[in-house]
Amino acid sequence: MTPALGRIWAIALNTFREAARIRVLHGVLVLVLGSNLLAIALGEASLQDAGRVARDVGLAGISLFGSLTAIFLGVFLLYTEVQRRTIPICPSPPGYALWITHQPMHTQAMLICHVTFGTS
Repeated sequence: MTPALGRIWAIALNTFREAARIRVLHGVLVLVLGSNLLAIALGEASLQDAGRVARDVGLAGISLFGSLTAIFLGVFLLYTEVQRRTIPICPSPPGYALWITHQPMHTQAMLICHVTFGTS
């Protein structure tokens, strides 16, 4: 295993342990099972193509709850790291948020791409 892959694995394992500790995974599992049961019920209630309706609703539920889980865990883990003071808080200069919101949309998209992917 390469050193970079080892670091990624350590972060993933730590995130999984924190999620299990705060019982997020149990709640998500219940919501996904409920969503899939709803998908099956909607599929049975549809007049034709029940399998496709159930599959589409089930996949949409899994996608939605996966995104919500990622957002919730990201916010919670960042909050706990800031509270533990293991990562420094870097405040932005005054007026920086106003500068970003008053830029044209293509400038904002370039900023997001640059920050996210390291490209322009």
